Amino acid sequence: MSKSLATKTLIWSLILTVTLMGAMVFYATHKMVVIANSASQFKSADEDGEPSNVTILTLSNTDVDSSAFTLKVPETVKAEDVLIDNKIADGEIWIYVDRTEAFDYPEKVIEGNVSGIITAYLQEVRGGVWFKLRMNGLYECLSTLEDGVLSITTGRPKDMYDKVVAIDCDSGVISSDIAAKLEEKLENDDIRVYNLTKASKALPAAKKLGIANGINADFYLKIQTDTDLNTEYYGVDSYYSGEFYTPELDGAVLADTIERCLVLKVFTTGHTPIGVTEDYTELDCAEIPAAVITVGYTSNPQESLLLNKESYRDRIAEGLYEGILKIYNREEQ
Repeated sequence: MSKSLATKTLIWSLILTVTLMGAMVFYATHKMVVIANSASQFKSADEDGEPSNVTILTLSNTDVDSSAFTLKVPETVKAEDVLIDNKIADGEIWIYVDRTEAFDYPEKVIEGNVSGIITAYLQEVRGGVWFKLRMNGLYECLSTLEDGVLSITTGRPKDMYDKVVAIDCDSGVISSDIAAKLEEKLENDDIRVYNLTKASKALPAAKKLGIANGINADFYLKIQTDTDLNTEYYGVDSYYSGEFYTPELDGAVLADTIERCLVLKVFTTGHTPIGVTEDYTELDCAEIPAAVITVGYTSNPQESLLLNKESYRDRIAEGLYEGILKIYNREEQ
């Protein structure tokens, strides 16, 4: 190898090394905070011990041109020590910071663009602290942590995600489990899911649909089981409201598509879809495509046994998931 070529090789090697080191330093300091989707993940931290030392935080609107607000945490806090619970159904954002040392927060202030925050306070619990923010609307948030500064960027869900779905279910354990399984499948496929059953208190149907309308979800899907006086009755039903219609997607197409995919997944023998039912009054206030899917009848002894098997609920969740993917594929064609 010539001296000139060797020199050039050395120079490029040094440039590449410096570039990689710079990238490593950048990603080491610009850590993305994981945004949790399930409020249940935070209950142990929130309820572990009696809350104490509640401190009202000052809101300082110092950067109205930004879409982010910031709060300071000890520089020893790492990204994995921070959890964010976006309680969008309650209109709140909760930020939990784990700690192994005394947490000193002398400024008692949140800075940046705080126009979306109504009130904020810090609450100490055993093992950590919560920053609890009440928002003036329905916001999604993304977060970064750098040098002890936690930056929260807020925006409307459809501005941050291409695909947004609102799912709901009745109060039964079976439906709740199916909804959780469906949520996990969709989130793994980069579809943002808002599970409206995770509010801190039970919400009426109109309120849940109002939230789905407010986040401008692509559609709303409720999962439920049902009963019938005829104990031989079984299978899948779907419902929609004819009050809302768009040429791209309406409730009838949504209900029919998901019902057919579900039937193909859960019934190994021939079963004809019962068909969609219009004028489901619970959905009358929907301003987006909306459907209710009855996944089975607990009044039927055989179907009740199936619904109580996790493997069967897995198949139901998979059928619903395939139906939703089919809806999105239809819209993209």
